[in-house]
This record gives sequence, structure tokens and C-alpha cells, in this order.
Amino acid sequence: MEAEGIVVVGGGFAGFWAAVAARRIAGAKLSITLVSREPALQIRPRLYEAEPKDLAVDLLPLLETVGVEFVAGDVSTVDVSHRRIRLRTGNAIFYARLVVATGSTMRRPRVPGAELAHSIDTQHEAIVFDERLAQVVRTSPQPTIAVVGAGFTGIELALVLRDRIARHGTAVQAEHARIILIDRADVVGRQLGSGPRPAIEAALAKDRVELLLAKTITALGPTRVAFADGALNTDAVVLATGMVAAPFAAKVPGLHDEQGRIVVDQSLRAGSAREIFVAGDAAAADWRRTSCSAVVSARAPARPVRR
Repeated sequence: MEAEGIVVVGGGFAGFWAAVAARRIAGAKLSITLVSREPALQIRPRLYEAEPKDLAVDLLPLLETVGVEFVAGDVSTVDVSHRRIRLRTGNAIFYARLVVATGSTMRRPRVPGAELAHSIDTQHEAIVFDERLAQVVRTSPQPTIAVVGAGFTGIELALVLRDRIARHGTAVQAEHARIILIDRADVVGRQLGSGPRPAIEAALAKDRVELLLAKTITALGPTRVAFADGALNTDAVVLATGMVAAPFAAKVPGLHDEQGRIVVDQSLRAGSAREIFVAGDAAAADWRRTSCSAVVSARAPARPVRR
């Protein structure tokens, strides 16, 4: 017997809410399955904050409450002609509608040593950076932290670092710390536009965040930033250098933008693959003109799971 079903790939905010919305709209008519590497929703927009170990939510009880099946796995391929995804374990899951919500990942600079610098892109990386920050505070009376990337995340991180240093050490250490925000652009928050810039600059100045703008980085390390015209030695370097679509997006047929996101129409459909929808950071969309209701608008049957 064939079963109707919607499969959501990705356990972040977009994936979770797509699964919940699908269940709400479809009722009991369709099976809803969410596939993700782990049953945890990381609160990524807040990973710049203190206590990153607390910034994840167990998805299993939430999904069970709304009647969404969870499958732990890493999806390796999408077979559009057979409407199935295949996990790295070899297992296949068939779908009537597929929602790709695999999110984004930080774009590390393409310079030597970039992989050695810290980041806060995932909860694990944020925890590792917090542990390094605690270690720095234990050994340095005047910590120096360099944040590379003066976009939204970099600005937020720079503005909370004094408080985080005080939490790990003393108010005196926080007062004497050097927080340095670095970017290749000649202004902070270039992608945020000029509107909020005066308020951002005022906040950074009030918190005594040093700005190194219009800088070309030639190499990175865990404690060093090299420029075309010199170098900066620090106690820790943390990257906040923008986002690209997670690698899975490249496996979905259709057009992709310069960030690797899947180009979608107003219904969030991915090009000619009319049964595939894209949500969240994986989608290149005009979010003012899209509708998630299209995910369950058709009732084409999904084939059963095969092992």
C-alpha cells in the first residue's frame, strides 16, 4: 500500500516549523517525517551569548507531541525521478513532498590557517570558544580578543565579550580587555545598510570595541591575524565571516545563487522539481511574497520507506 508523506530534511528552526506547519495543515492525512543528524534544535542566533551549552532544545518530545516521526541520519543524495532521499547508511526514504531546510554554514576565509581560528557557527564550536575564553581569562590580566567579521553576528559577539570575560574572571579584567572587530569593508554592518549604522557605531564606541576596517587578511591562526600590511597577536581569534548554504543544498537540482542557496519561486518550490520545497537559509527567496501552505497543497502519494 502506498502512503502519502512529507519529508523534511533539517532540524533547525525552518525544518522544525515546516514539520509542525505541515502536520497542522494536513491533519492526520499525511505522514510527516523529519530527518536530521541529531534530535536537537540549536539556538544558532544566540550562540554569541554566554553559556552556549544551554542553547539547544531536545526535539524528540516536541515532535512526538505533534505526531512527527524523527529519523536520525545524514542525507547523501536526492533522487528526483524516484522521489526519494538516501541516507549515508544506505537507507532510502520516499516522499510525496520534500522540504529542504538544511540551513547555512559559516564561510571561512580562504586564507592559510583559517581552520585554526575559533567560530561560533555551531553549538559545539561555541562551547569550544567559550572554554578558550575561560582559559584566556585564567592566564591573562588583560585579554585581547579579535572578532573577524563586522556583520550581524560579529557585532553582537563583540558587544557581549566584556560581560563574558567578567563572568569567567573579574570586572577588572573585563574593563582592561581589548576587543577588536575586523572587517574587509570600510564600514561596520555593511550588509545591514546605512539605516542602523549610527546606532551600531555608537554601541561599539560605548563598549570601547576597537575597529580595524578595510583590512585584507592574508593568514589566520588561533591567536594571530596577519594582514597585507602587518599582523595582530591576540589571546583568541573568533570568526563571524558570513554564511553560505549548507553543502546539502548543492545536491538539489535547479538554480543556486552565489551563496549556494536554492532559487525558489513564490511557493518555495525549487525550480522544475515541483515536489521539492525549500525553507530557511537554504532558500534564495523574496520572503515578502512566499507561502508555506504550498508544501501540503498537493496530495501526490509517497512511496513507502525501503531499507
